[in-house]
Amino acid sequence: MKIVKTIIEILCFALVIMFLYAWGYVKEQRKSQELLREINKKAEKKIMKALKKNGGMTRKEIEGELMNIKVSLFLSKNKAVIKEPKMISKQILDKMLKEGKINIDSSKMPKRYVLK
Repeated sequence: MKIVKTIIEILCFALVIMFLYAWGYVKEQRKSQELLREINKKAEKKIMKALKKNGGMTRKEIEGELMNIKVSLFLSKNKAVIKEPKMISKQILDKMLKEGKINIDSSKMPKRYVLK
């Protein structure tokens, strides 16, 4: 009876270890996607805050706001930093336009992005 109990304990321990290993493996695989999602979220918040403060802004002004935004995941050494805001600003502004959070004011040149 004691042997059966010991075998069951060993099997339960092995199952817990397998679960933790699989969870860590999946989390490691999705790390880059998670960093990208977090940096997009932080950049969008920064754009909304800047538009609220300044009214309308051009794309160049928005790119200046996005420079050097840093993001890291909880309990992770990996970090993401925006060094080329031109690459990400177009993507985020298009997403925000599509969602209806901002509008384009093309009455003045250069065109400016404003909150709805």
